[in-house]
Amino acid sequence: MQDGPNGSDIDGFWARTQEAFWQGAAYSYIETEQTKADSQRHAQTDTLACTHTVQQSVSMSIQEASA
Repeated sequence: MQDGPNGSDIDGFWARTQEAFWQGAAYSYIETEQTKADSQRHAQTDTLACTHTVQQSVSMSIQEASA
């Protein structure tokens, strides 16, 4: 173990720094994956809503045309 300029524990400092870095990296990765999953879910929902609206519109047009 080395002592730093103020008598601090350099090895412990670097170990804590690396641990914090990897925890941050893991959190960032998980957050990114979650965001991607949410985006895909929203896109699917939007597509379904749009498809439903188009189907309603077409069926209303058909009903009006046949009336």
